Amino acid sequence: MHLFARRSTRRSNRLQFETLDARCMMTADHQILAVSDDGWDWGHYEAEHAEHEEWESHSSGNHGGSVYVGDFNGDGTDDVASRGDDGIWNVQASGPTGYKSTSWGKWSTAAGWSEIKVGDVNGDGRDDLVGRTRSGSWWAAESTGSQFTNSAWGNWSSRVTWDDVNLADVDNDGDDDLVGRTRSGTWWVGESDGDRFVNQVWGQWSGQQIWDDVSIADVNGDGRDDIVGRTGGTWVVAKSDGNHFANESWGSWSNRVRWDDVSVADVDGDGRDDILGRSNGRWWVANSDGQRFHNELWGQWSTQVNWEDVTIVDIDDDGHDDVVGRSGNQWYAARSSTDRFVNQSLGAWVNAGPNARFLVGNFATNPPTAASIAAAVSDDGPLHDLNDDHGGLNGTSDDSHTGVDDSGHHG
Repeated sequence: MHLFARRSTRRSNRLQFETLDARCMMTADHQILAVSDDGWDWGHYEAEHAEHEEWESHSSGNHGGSVYVGDFNGDGTDDVASRGDDGIWNVQASGPTGYKSTSWGKWSTAAGWSEIKVGDVNGDGRDDLVGRTRSGSWWAAESTGSQFTNSAWGNWSSRVTWDDVNLADVDNDGDDDLVGRTRSGTWWVGESDGDRFVNQVWGQWSGQQIWDDVSIADVNGDGRDDIVGRTGGTWVVAKSDGNHFANESWGSWSNRVRWDDVSVADVDGDGRDDILGRSNGRWWVANSDGQRFHNELWGQWSTQVNWEDVTIVDIDDDGHDDVVGRSGNQWYAARSSTDRFVNQSLGAWVNAGPNARFLVGNFATNPPTAASIAAAVSDDGPLHDLNDDHGGLNGTSDDSHTGVDDSGHHG
């Protein structure tokens, strides 16, 4: 999330993530949007450098604590939806002349909303918003392309604690479904029929074990989203057959080391989702062959700096997911070269502010009040550490610093 407790569905070559305090998108394009109390700030990442511009200013009351990215008007580029303290949904929607902010609808301020997700629940090609009230009712704000239409879609018990609630297309019908797990370990699916969620039991995980890094991933590339999670170091896949989940053990990571920024990504471009994570600075990939994970050492980031806003994005549109992250105001990328990461400096973001939140998406490149602020490629900073004897890829398969080998056992 989590950095990774949730990834929703792949749609139109886009991977959607609930990361970074539930306000981050991963796409196959190169834009990052910073949201701060001073307004929006837009960054466009090319393969070799970064540029960014100011967007029109919005008060902190407009975006409040609820900011979501999705293609709400269905034009192929991402928009930004925000809900203020008054419950009004404002959408910065892309258009032929730029972005325009308009009111799209309203949710009650007394309902006690939780688990707000972005997805296309009715399969019309436009992203919608879903959320659950305090009483357990699921509501959808279905997009018409210019406004949201609110409708009740179902109910989950408010007397049950729900974990790992996500949107995922588990049956590959083009409609995003709800998935969630009770504390007793039962996986429920609210299967979308285009008009409502139909609740069904799909599987069971142990309610006595601790589950980490639970994520949505299509690990075998069949178009049906699966669920992955780690318990006691073992990666378990709840593999969808379109009607239920079948549990399979796919590999292991050591539970004696700390794992940071665990995420789902297709780093080798084979159409099967992999798992990646960082331990002691080293990036490890649990690479899917469709039947199990193979642990591979892919790269190194410095352990001497604080990494923030680590996100998955196909930064060069080559079909292989990459990793981007920020140290201070400098952005860096670990670009996939099919079997390893190549570290690269992207540039400086000089004015986002200390409280900025970052959204990654396929935003249009013609924001309304475009004014160039800065674009720089820096040779300084953590990349010096990334590629030296302590930080770079050295070609060794020694896993003594990470705690994993190809079989997942502690080295």
